[in-house]
Amino acid sequence: MNNRYLKITLGLPLLAALLGGCVQEYDYPDTDAGALRRPLGIASLWAPANTSHTRAATVTSRAATITPLPTNGEVGFFVQAAHPDYAGVNNRKGVYVTGESLWLPATGAGVNDSIWLTGVTAKLAVYYPYDATQTTAGKLKLTSTVRTDDTKDLWSTHFEANSRTKDIKLTLTQLYSRLSLTFVKLADAEYTGTSALTQLKLEGAGIYAGATFNPLDSTYTYGTAGYTAALTGVTIKGTNAAADDATKVDLLLPPYQTLTEDITLTATVDTKEMKITIPKAKLGNTLAAGKQYNITVKLKPTALVLGSIQTTDWDSQTAFNGDAEMEDPVP
Repeated sequence: MNNRYLKITLGLPLLAALLGGCVQEYDYPDTDAGALRRPLGIASLWAPANTSHTRAATVTSRAATITPLPTNGEVGFFVQAAHPDYAGVNNRKGVYVTGESLWLPATGAGVNDSIWLTGVTAKLAVYYPYDATQTTAGKLKLTSTVRTDDTKDLWSTHFEANSRTKDIKLTLTQLYSRLSLTFVKLADAEYTGTSALTQLKLEGAGIYAGATFNPLDSTYTYGTAGYTAALTGVTIKGTNAAADDATKVDLLLPPYQTLTEDITLTATVDTKEMKITIPKAKLGNTLAAGKQYNITVKLKPTALVLGSIQTTDWDSQTAFNGDAEMEDPVP
């Protein structure tokens, strides 16, 4: 590897903890004696193994199964303008550069977009996957939405580094909270309609249609209260929530630290609105980032009945992983 680059690896919480999980600083040897600047580069990037980014080579730990991010993936960089050495960097795309074997800020139109680190410590952030529509300075926009695959998931972390920093071990965390709803018919209540589920509405303190996230300090700013999701082609069928064909609707929501109200869920079934209350205590009084709230809802002829509620890590709960000593698996 070209040693003029700052090397960074990204890792799972477990591996990071085992390996120290901290920033190490020392006098970095340099072929350019007295060099004051060094461009930022990421040596190893890992992603969830059971997503669209899966590759053949995986590493398994007690926490999760992980896989290297394919080299056609993209990340985004932020740098805080907290010192004259550093101009603010907002959502600069990062790509894998084969010749350097590094993830680097992308270049375009012949302009070198490297992020240069000096002896002054910089505040930086990285997120995945890169989204060119994220155009608000110092912010990532989060939008409550129906989750049909992993393409709308967002991961991020912030860190500090300077030109002498080496072997930074980072853990990227999920930015959304996930509400996984399973709808079935109540076994002892015959429902005669078509069971078409066309809309879900969530209300209560802590439910928002969107938010902005500051990747440099991991804080959220919330937008419009409440969220309504329009559904197409969704039909409630069967009575077994564990069946493969059970009706499931996954929702991504901005997390909220402390719920002060129960959540009201209104479902429109065959044009009829039916409401249930989801007790905040059953959710641990929070909608936590990176958590999945599995809720079963049962359909009666004229009402909904709340079933089981379980809180778990996401079923694809992993973080980007790696460490300075680990060799990337062969693709």
